[in-house]
Parts: sequence; structure tokens; C-alpha cells
Amino acid sequence: MNCSIEIDKTKYFLGYHYGVGEVLSLNIAPQPGMFFVNGETNSVWVWNTLNREWIDTNRVDSGMKGMLTNEVGNSPDDFIPSPQRGVKESYFYVAECDDVDVNPNATPKTITFTHFKNGSSAVSVTFKKTSIVILYWNGDYWETSIIPMNVNWSLLRTEINEIADEVGLYLYKDITIKGNTSPNIFSLEPYIGKEVSVKVSGNFTSFGYRDDALANGYRTLGESEKRGKWVNFYVPETATTFFVFNNSDLGVTTVDVEFRVNLANEVLEIDTLKREINEIADKVGLYLYKDITIKGNTSPNIFSLEPYIGKEVSVKVSGNFTSFGYRDEALANGYRTLGESEKRGKWVNFYVPETATTFFVFNNSDLGVTTVDVEFRVNLATEVLEIDTLKRDLKEIDSKVGYIDLKGESISTVKRFFSLIPYIGKTVMVKVKGYFQNFGYYTDAEFKTYKSLADNKTYDGGYYSFVVPENATDFYVYTDNKGTIVDVEFRANLSADLFLNEVSTKGCVFMSLGDSITTESYYIPKLRDILQPSKYYNLAVAGAWWADREGTVYDGNPQFNGADNNVNNVIGNQVQKIINNPTLYADAPDIIIISAGTNDSENMRVANNATIQEIRSAIDANYKTEAGVIPLTEPTFDENDTYRSYRKTIGGAMRYCVNKLQELFPRAKIYILTPIQGCYASRDYASSIATKQEYISESAKHLGVPVIHVGEECGISADFEYEGAMWNGPTGYHERSGRDLIDGLHPNTNGSKKMADYIALNIVSSFKTNGKIYSVVGSSLSVTGIVDGNTLKL
Repeated sequence: MNCSIEIDKTKYFLGYHYGVGEVLSLNIAPQPGMFFVNGETNSVWVWNTLNREWIDTNRVDSGMKGMLTNEVGNSPDDFIPSPQRGVKESYFYVAECDDVDVNPNATPKTITFTHFKNGSSAVSVTFKKTSIVILYWNGDYWETSIIPMNVNWSLLRTEINEIADEVGLYLYKDITIKGNTSPNIFSLEPYIGKEVSVKVSGNFTSFGYRDDALANGYRTLGESEKRGKWVNFYVPETATTFFVFNNSDLGVTTVDVEFRVNLANEVLEIDTLKREINEIADKVGLYLYKDITIKGNTSPNIFSLEPYIGKEVSVKVSGNFTSFGYRDEALANGYRTLGESEKRGKWVNFYVPETATTFFVFNNSDLGVTTVDVEFRVNLATEVLEIDTLKRDLKEIDSKVGYIDLKGESISTVKRFFSLIPYIGKTVMVKVKGYFQNFGYYTDAEFKTYKSLADNKTYDGGYYSFVVPENATDFYVYTDNKGTIVDVEFRANLSADLFLNEVSTKGCVFMSLGDSITTESYYIPKLRDILQPSKYYNLAVAGAWWADREGTVYDGNPQFNGADNNVNNVIGNQVQKIINNPTLYADAPDIIIISAGTNDSENMRVANNATIQEIRSAIDANYKTEAGVIPLTEPTFDENDTYRSYRKTIGGAMRYCVNKLQELFPRAKIYILTPIQGCYASRDYASSIATKQEYISESAKHLGVPVIHVGEECGISADFEYEGAMWNGPTGYHERSGRDLIDGLHPNTNGSKKMADYIALNIVSSFKTNGKIYSVVGSSLSVTGIVDGNTLKL
């Protein structure tokens, strides 16, 4: 489509073009202030004079937030922006005005943007002809710029509407959502089988789509941390409607929903692409030339290389061709070949010399007519090479990202190596070589108490990963042999962003049971993103207890605040749901996690300040008496069910649930998670949580299943939450918001990420890989190794 705009080839607006290639083909010498509408990215591109390149305004630090129109609610009179201190953003508005220099009867116009205020004064602009007004929030106040343009307005308006139809943009504004409801916004049935994008703005808990094929009837696409960001997804055949959900504590809120079809892949935000290392260049110059037709025995020019002279660039050619390269009159044959057919679909890096002119693709005559796609990257070419080339620079990268390498350190008894305080809350890795007894970290400023991480009997020399807790001070190595020499390597800073290119759990079947914290609203979606299961079941129910209560029966239908007044809302009833629905859970899980205990009270049969011996004695009472082993009966809740009273304790319930799951799924690996710390004083939560964590941990040890110490080690600390020692009042939308919890109990985005990272670290490191090699990748680092036990061997 060609936009009906009179192009002045010396300045300003160049019109509508599909891709940078079309603009380059105009052979216009770019000037300061030039810009055009790019149909390929659905955004405005401007000429960057400093770097001499075209840049996408949606991909800079002050990205375009939107376009003002003359429609009610979106006009200069009534549109209300939401600028934040220190965060840059901008809007643009096409202001119509007869050209004062052409029409003698025309007069300059002034427009006031009522709600764009600097102090108490609204921003106003005056212009003499139709212009694009840029409203730029620099983080402190509004700035404006005016770019005049020559427009055939009636034709332009028609063509803008046609463009909008091609993109497929639908707006649902001011949708009212009551607390604890999830209304359907629109039907997804017309878009089944398509890639689409959605952006939700306003106050909400989560959003997603209904899907009857899933166990819980829906799939969550994003939570509050995705507010105002584009999320891309594929609409499966079983999807029905799109919904937005509010927790009950949000009350009544309003949201706006933007939905795009057809160009979903082009409207993604950069943060959704960070996991692909080759997409780094999207931030700084990625150009696509698709479906280029090449006849046999020809080598057409695809684009000019003159803007990139003196730069390192990368190119990838896909399709059927003989060779590709660039014209260079300084060479005897007039060109340089960069690659032939064996380079098909691979990135090739090259330096653009002063004598280079254009990039070409060549076909031999026997190929006939073919089509190729060309991708071209600028500015970060060296960073977008394949991972294997980055490995060569591993040592150099280490020095930038928190790497400590201590060689030949002598130890007489115990030695403090470095402070862990800068890394509190982060996942780090350490490797110790040489003779030692154990290593770990001190937990007090006077170095009297400590936490041992590994000893010489269990440690196998690989990287040992752990989360640095709030009370950690210094890392130490201890030896019982005077005169020991050790090497210590320590990696930090990258660990919080670690993910696995090919995790040991990829393709597994994953099952989760638990209370509200393990429902879809918190850490579980993030955990699955890391584990990459092929299928999952989530049976968690808000309000669930470990222990049975008075009147509990297992009907296989645990509900939150149901007709049973929550007495059946226990983990044992979640297990019963599996038993009652064998077809639904026919694909046996490989991994099962159970996370509960937050809601349990007074059912450990020990005091909150019980000693470890008292806790172990209470747990043992669920297994044996002086008369012998206590039989584990089926939960019939009659006189034959002699274990019924024991299931009213956390330890007894754990014994039943773990044994039953092992019976149902003998090959599954079951993990018990300890409850997170919190400061919800009205539930007397903080005073009992430490005892519960220890009780649950000891019960799991008795059962011989692994414990993931989420509550003790994931990085969430009660001190920084509601009514905690370091709590400074609300930090979010909830009056009880803390650093990592929404209400002193449930994790926010930060807390959910800490939980998911820590749980995944423990599962992946212990889940058997049979020596399978996989890569761990951070924002600037890649490491390849083999998982063995709790270590990554390089």
C-alpha cells in the first residue's frame, strides 16, 4: 500500500513503507527530523543523526506509548497520561491545519493538551500547517516537538483505516471487573489456529483464556507484572474466551484490553524475546527482506551497504540460492562472496569496507526462479553470533559479571574468603578444589554460627548452586588438616537470570498440589516456564490444609469456601481427585511437588517453640507405638479407618498422601516444599512458620523424599513484609504490600520469581539426566555441562 503523501525528499515525513528496505530504495540522503511509518513493525521510525541509522521509536528508552486522536477519551482535551518519575515515554498526535504559507485565509492553530501538565500548566503547541506533535516525557517534565508535513488528508485518513484493518487491532476500554471475578472479554473462536497478541492495562491479578481441555479449565497468560506489555500466544482449537481476573482484595477495578491479529509477531515487546540470544539485535537494528524473487543466472541488489560502512554487521540468507555477498569496485571481479548454499540459514558476520556498495544474492541458471529471505543485523553483530562463539570468550565475560577466582589459598583451620552480603537474595555458584572438610557461609556478624553447604564426602567438585539468604555474611572453607591449599571459584549476578537451553526436565509430565500460593496466580507458571514440561496438572486449591479436620471426607472435589465450609479442602482430597479421575490423569507425572502448611494450625501436636527432638517424637507417633507399626488404612472414614485420627496431623497426612502418590505413580519423583515466610499477624502466622518448616522437613526426611527449603532459602524474608521488622508500609496496590509478598502472605511478582527460580534450581539439579549435556545461559554468559546431584559439572 502506498500512502498518499506528497514526499519532500529533503526533510521530514517520508510516508508509509513496508520495511527499512523500501526507504533505502528511495535513495534519499537522510536528514535530521526525517521519519516514516514502518508497516513491518507497525511503528514510527526516525533518523538517528548521531549513529546515522534508522531507529524504531517503539524500541528506545522513551518508546511511543500511543497516538492521540480526536475521538472522545483519546483526544487532547480528555486523554489522561500516567507518567512516572524517571521513566521516559512519548505520544504523538497528528494536528490538522491549513498551510498558512499557501492559504492566505488560514491562521495558525493552538492546541492545548489538557492533562499533559508541567506543574499546574497544561502543555500547548502552535503550528502553521498539518504537523505531527511529539509529546515527550523525559522522566521529569513534558517536552514537545512539531514536525510539519504535507498531506492529502482525506486520502490519508482512508489509508490509515485500511492499515488498521490489515493489522487487526481491537480495543476494549474501561472494562469493569469486581473482586474475585474473571469476566469474559471477547470470544477467541474466530482466531483459532492463529498467533495473536494481547495487552492489558489497569489494575488486575491475571489474564488468560478458557480452555476446557485443561484440568483447571483455563490457561494463565500473564499476571500483574505483564501490565501494559504485549503478550504473544497461539490460540488452540479448544480455546473459547479471553478473561481478566481480580483477586477479592482488589475490589472493583477497570482495565483496558488491546488485541492484535495478523501481525502478532511484529508487536511483541523486547522482554518476551530475551531468552533468545540471537534476538539481542532486535534492540538496535534488525532488518527483514522477505520473499525476494531471484531469477536464474541473476544477482539482484537487495539493499545498500553505504549506511553501514566501517561497521561489523551480520547477515542470514534463507531459501534456495547459489551464493551471496557484496559489490566492491575495489576488487578485480567487482564483488566479494560471503557465503554459498552451505551457509543457508546461518548467520555470517562481516566488516563493511569503504568501497562496498550493495548486498546481493546470486542464482545459477539451473535454479530457475526462487525466493529468499534476508535478515540483516547492525551494531551488535558480534553479540548475536551463535552461542558456541561466545564460549570462546567465557573468561572475559566472567570478569564482567561477578566472578571471583582465588588460586592457591592456604587454610590452617577455617578461612573466610569473601562477603556474601552483596549477593543476598541471589542464586550463586561456587566451586572448591583441594582438600577440605566442608564449606558454607556464616550467619552472624561475629562469625559464631554457620550453615554448611557441602562436605568432602558428598561434594564431587562441580559448581554448587545456592540462594544467599538474608542472614548470610561471609563464605568460608573449613579443614581439619593444617596447611591445606584450595582453589575457590565463585559466580554471581547472572544466576538470578539463569535459564536452561535444554533442561533435564524438558518434556516431562509435571504435577503440583498445594494451597493458594501454588494456584495459577503466583509462582507456578514461572516454574513451568523453566521446567518446560510437555504436560502438567495443577490440583492446588486456595485455603488447602495438609491435615484433615473434624468432619473431613474425601469426595475428590476439594473446594475453597464450598458448601463443606472448607473441611474437605485438604491435600488428601486433592489426591482423591486423582484417584477418582484415572482417565484425566492417565499420563503419569515424572515430577510431583506438594506445597502446603501455610493454612494449617495446631495440628503438629507440638508447641511453636518445640525442640527438634520434640518434633521428631511427634512425627514418629504417626508411624509406630510400643505395640508396633501403625497400619496405614484407606480413608473410608468409618470404624475400619483406624488411621483417621493420625491424618488430622500434618505428619500423618503427609505419610498418607506421599505413600498413596508413590502407589499411584511409582516412577514419579516427589518433592515436599516448605511454606514461605510471612508476616500476616492476624493469622498468628509468623510465630508458627519456623516450627512448621522444620516439622514438614523432618516428616519428608522420615518418608525418604527430597525437601525443597523454599521458606528458609528462596530469598523471601518475613522482616521485609507486612508488620515485619523492616516493613516500611505499602509498596504496591495493597495496604499490606511488602518487598516480595502482596499481603504478608501471597507472593507478588518478585516473590514468585524467587520461588520459581529456587524450586527449579533444586528440581533440575536433582532430576536424573543420565549424563545428558545441557547449557545454562545468563544475560551475558553461557555454560555447558552435565548435571550430577546438586552440581553442574563443566
